[in-house]
Amino acid sequence: MKKTFIFLILIQVSIFQYGQIIADHTVVDKYDDIPQYYIDEVKKMLVWVPGMSHSLGYQHGVNLLEAYNNIYQATTWSSDPPPAYSSSYLRLGRPWMSSINFWLDDVASYCSVIDGQNASGNPFSVIINGWSYETTWNNAPGGGLDPVFDIHWAGDANGRWGLDAADQALTGNATCMDTYIAAINSYNSYFATNDIPTIAIFSTGPVDDNAGTESGFQRELKSTHIREYVLADQSRILFDYADILVYNNSNVRYQSNWNDGGNIRPHDQIHPDNQLDYNSSWNIVNENDADGDHIGEVGALRLAKAL
Repeated sequence: MKKTFIFLILIQVSIFQYGQIIADHTVVDKYDDIPQYYIDEVKKMLVWVPGMSHSLGYQHGVNLLEAYNNIYQATTWSSDPPPAYSSSYLRLGRPWMSSINFWLDDVASYCSVIDGQNASGNPFSVIINGWSYETTWNNAPGGGLDPVFDIHWAGDANGRWGLDAADQALTGNATCMDTYIAAINSYNSYFATNDIPTIAIFSTGPVDDNAGTESGFQRELKSTHIREYVLADQSRILFDYADILVYNNSNVRYQSNWNDGGNIRPHDQIHPDNQLDYNSSWNIVNENDADGDHIGEVGALRLAKAL
């Protein structure tokens, strides 16, 4: 535990010395420049990615990266308790499928799980919310028209939701993107107060489905809100899942157009290349994703390289 805690302190020191940690599409091609020392430190880490099907992309990615380059040893888990401490491979997974409770209304219960894991002597090193379709699911755009963005907000089974508390007047829902931000901050405050060597980092969500629609457009506004919040403080860390998947391996950005009554409004969408798979020679092949994570092996490998 002491070594893990020291490593996390080094991460925080590095943020202030060298700038923020923002893992987006610009870092994907830099993965093989990581010094061996830090690769070895990551192999001591236990990472929890709570979420639903999309969170499996993180797991599929680290397994693919190990097959692609065996310097990056990893094991994935879906058990409770997680794997025991090891210095030989990154341990990344989730003990169960979970949805928005991680950031919406079940923070205390999750802290209890984290407390127990810490008490076992095998604490979580990093927690990343593995977003699903919470920004677009079940509730199509509706409610009042946002006067700033000229859009209607969409949401999930808990209702439509926007960016901040002011949007409740439009959605009728107190939940907003600031609810997620507050939850991540609450976790990190709790960890610091209780000397728990765990860091919760910010993340963005899926960019598949809803192409060329108002729902897809407002989804990007929600990702942008997270990015702007992280950029406002050098101590914050972001894993930009969405941005990583919008670009392909040739660094080409993919967007879709929403025709808003004759006004064409582009928004980021997963690059079609990232929904394809690899063959045994690591050539991209035109196959549909069959891993259940809504992305292809090409996209999952990009996630792992950035991770």
